[in-house]
This record gives sequence, C-alpha cells and structure tokens, in this order.
Amino acid sequence: MAQQGYIVVVPKPPEPNEITADKAVDEITLRASDLKLGLNTLKSVEALFGGADMGEVFGVGFFLGGTSMLMLSSAQISSEKYLASCDSTKNIDCRWLRNNNIDVATIPDEKFRPLQTENKLRSVVVISPELTAPLLTIR
Repeated sequence: MAQQGYIVVVPKPPEPNEITADKAVDEITLRASDLKLGLNTLKSVEALFGGADMGEVFGVGFFLGGTSMLMLSSAQISSEKYLASCDSTKNIDCRWLRNNNIDVATIPDEKFRPLQTENKLRSVVVISPELTAPLLTIR
C-alpha cells in the first residue's frame, strides 16, 4: 500500500508472552488507542501538510486489529456483553482468563470506555475480528 502512495500506520502489537491475563482486557482499548495516536500524529508531520487527506482514512484489520478498526469506526465494547460472552463460547479469551484466576465479573466498566476520536474511518475491511459479541452497534 505504501508503494502505491498510501500512508500506512501500523502499531507494534505486543509479543504473545507480553500479554498476561491480568492485562489482556487492557489490550482491547490499547490497540485502538495506539492507532488513534498514529493517526493524530500524522497531522503534525510537516512533510505531509497539504498532501494527506485525513477525510479519506481507511482501515484493514485482522483478529484484534479488526476489532480495533471497528472501534475507530465508533463501535464500542459493552462491559455487560463482554461479561455475557464469557457465559458462552463466543469469547475465546474467557477460558484462558479463568485458568489464570481472572474473574471477568470484577473487571471495571472503565476498561471498556468508548474511544474518543475525530478520525472516524471512512471504510474498513475486517477479517475475523475478535470480540464481536460484546460490540455495541456502530453509530
């Protein structure tokens, strides 16, 4: 994409061994926040002044990256739906969290705060996004 003249923002995801069970829920909003920071930083890159159309921002994401793209498009994670997703097999993390003594019922609601961004994506392609069960409707 970059070779075709597009500006590409790619956050560095943590290594699998860097995400511990007690930090896993934080990763949901941290990944989207990293992308938001990258998009906001583009506005201050002098070489891009006048050349980057921030109204034409598109996103592509796989798995948790797909969820991040949906969050940048105004989707929100519902703490109630997240908790309910652990009562079924919809949330792939729940067994791992339980095996590591994490009680999802005690996760504070603020862990699922809406992402405030003026950089709503114009269009997204998401492939097998994680955590679609706890998503609220996109506004």
